[in-house]
Amino acid sequence: MVKRPFILIFIFFGFGIFCGEKAAFPIDFVLAFIFLLFFILLFLSLKNKNSLIFPLLFFYFAGALFIYPHSKFEFNSKAQKFELYKDEKRNIKAVVIKFPEFSYSRLKTKIKLISLGKKNLESENLKFSLSIYDYEKKYRPGDIINFSAQIKPFTNFKNPGAFDYKSYMRFKGFYGHMWASGTRVETSGKKNSLVFFIEDLRFKIAEIIDKNIKDGKKAEFLKSVTCGIKNGLDKEFKENASKAGASHFMAISGLHIGMIFSFFFLFSKLFFSRFSFFLWRGWVKKSAVGLGILGAFFYALLSGLMPSAQRAFILALLGGAGFFLNKKHDPLNILFCCGFFILVLTPQFLFNVGFILSFLAVFSIVVGFMAFPEKTEEKKPFFYKLFIWIKILFKTSLFAVSGTAPAAVYYFNILPLSGIFTSVFLIPLFSFILLPFAFAGILSSLIFPKISSLFFYPASFSTGIFIKTVSTVSEIKFTYVDLGISLFELLLIYLCLLIIFWGLYNFCFKFKFSLYFKSFSAIILILVFFDIFHQVDKRFFNENGRIVFFDTGKGNSALIVFPGGKTALIDAGGFPGSDFDTGKYIIAPYLLKNKIKTIDVCISTHGDYDHYYGFFYILDRFKVNKFVFNNTIKNNGSYKKLITKAKQGHIFSKPEKIDMKKGIIDFLQREDLFEDENDNSLLTCVAVNNFKILFTGDLYKKSQEYYKDKKFIKNTDVFLVPHHGSIHSLNKKFTIAASPKLAVISGSFRNYEKTQKKVSEIYEDLGITVYNINKKGALTLDLDKLNLYSDL
Repeated sequence: MVKRPFILIFIFFGFGIFCGEKAAFPIDFVLAFIFLLFFILLFLSLKNKNSLIFPLLFFYFAGALFIYPHSKFEFNSKAQKFELYKDEKRNIKAVVIKFPEFSYSRLKTKIKLISLGKKNLESENLKFSLSIYDYEKKYRPGDIINFSAQIKPFTNFKNPGAFDYKSYMRFKGFYGHMWASGTRVETSGKKNSLVFFIEDLRFKIAEIIDKNIKDGKKAEFLKSVTCGIKNGLDKEFKENASKAGASHFMAISGLHIGMIFSFFFLFSKLFFSRFSFFLWRGWVKKSAVGLGILGAFFYALLSGLMPSAQRAFILALLGGAGFFLNKKHDPLNILFCCGFFILVLTPQFLFNVGFILSFLAVFSIVVGFMAFPEKTEEKKPFFYKLFIWIKILFKTSLFAVSGTAPAAVYYFNILPLSGIFTSVFLIPLFSFILLPFAFAGILSSLIFPKISSLFFYPASFSTGIFIKTVSTVSEIKFTYVDLGISLFELLLIYLCLLIIFWGLYNFCFKFKFSLYFKSFSAIILILVFFDIFHQVDKRFFNENGRIVFFDTGKGNSALIVFPGGKTALIDAGGFPGSDFDTGKYIIAPYLLKNKIKTIDVCISTHGDYDHYYGFFYILDRFKVNKFVFNNTIKNNGSYKKLITKAKQGHIFSKPEKIDMKKGIIDFLQREDLFEDENDNSLLTCVAVNNFKILFTGDLYKKSQEYYKDKKFIKNTDVFLVPHHGSIHSLNKKFTIAASPKLAVISGSFRNYEKTQKKVSEIYEDLGITVYNINKKGALTLDLDKLNLYSDL
């Protein structure tokens, strides 16, 4: 019925998966429709009648059925059935399933439950993440461990447009997180299976690389690109690779699978061509293709079967099947066929960023070369062929970057402008020197260890060039842009790209533009202008302004957008002893998606980690005009670094009244009055349109008693409850003096979960409405008394 059937099959199957996840269809309803459609299709087949809608509906409901085992409903019901989240420690027996990752003072790993208390749950495939403190041993996949711990479910930071971490972990099959002391974790044996054999082999390859490559950064990069072990990659290098548009080199992809396939194909072709048995039967190429596919499959397993490796292997498998059957294949149809089979095997990959970007890259390359093919001729001189090869390489990079850049901006809020040129330079280095010599070094270490250094030296040298190139490009100004877009804008960008390539194709090959093209282009341009108008109006012509109290899990952070567009960021959260950056992962995405690149005033109320640490990232990636600090007395090294950073940028400011044109920011505490850092928190007032917000930082009772009679705090509309709702910071006289209409309790990460309930009851008895960010997530308010409770 259609020229490329797998395009529609993939779309409807994927749409079924999407709807099955979002709408959570009852399983009985889905099964009933599948059986009904099956019998309808059987009837049509017997009657020799064609149909398009019924097969597509069948695949739609099949998608909903395949995602069901991974759906929220099934996941939560399983957790309840086995009572996973009791508020008590239980004896746990589990097997380690992933390589441990070292983070600060703890060891992070993934485990699969064998037993919980006296219940044997090995067959239930219940997986968890585990953090081990004070660890004394390095655990390996397959190790059986015994310990006592409390299981906690994964939680989301409930901010506008935030990353859905709970669903991300659910799609990976993980039910929760545990903490345990290394001194109480006992090893009681080892499990043997194909999976753990593969993991052991990956571990041995990692040991070979560590033994031969002494430079830690180079060794970790080679482990990433040869066997998919990324745990040790340097955080700074990953950030630089993202800026330089080179992150895709660190994922096992079609380039790696293609090289492995080519190696096995060429080697086995040379081998089989020496036997008349294969020559007379014409089996040389077919046997070589078969061994190439087997080699690619083994390598895909070795890499951890990440989405890009799965896609590349299935493409190779389908291409090989076409070769065996002597069938010509359509590249676009085979790509969607590959995507369909991946979703059949792992339907949750539809929500996986790696799968989406990998699929978009190949789709863009295929469509690009279909529209602008490149002809090669055998009887041309070498330099002409070299020029064509460079041209093909450039076009490949252009198509891939064009197809993936909008999605990368949507997910990661960064546009690497140098991506095309970086790829053109790095692909030859990566493909012909770095990877081949690395693979040769690994193989020779297993067979002829004495000559392995001959291969590892050029692999190490080229890795150094790769890392240096990425670092240099990332430091050049204007090679990347921090940018945020909405889903609507993402669709608009892809439609604009479609217009550009469609227009270029018409101009190059048809020399005219059809009425359809002109009409479609006009509609898209109207939508683009509408979006620009909407964003400008929301940003600069909002007469009320707005405030966002972020959910940072622990600590405080609030953004005020004043009428006219000026902005202030008060505190920025932070997790001590963690690599989770609240500035990068919570505040920056919101700023970028709301088209805020300049912050007029940053205010750090005091030197507690959970209030200031997110500012480091904000200062690095945004323009800040003024930075106000309290008069801190605490000997805090990193807080002093933040103050020094602000002074070096000539934006350091003492707490003085600030005119925001259509509002003011004022401070009551202007000097060290108390011995405690918390009591010296900046008491900050923001006033807009006679609407008053009071930020209290971590004030204790002592300082509140001192401030309670000050006119500064009177007649408050919105009041940030001192010290995250701690009972030790509750001063009723201070609260009554402020007389707020709305009290906001900020994040405490379970530190004050019990006392917050008591504090909330006391506030409510005083006639004050309470909003708890821990329970409800981020709060966004218009700075208008009439709309004070619009979002509650």
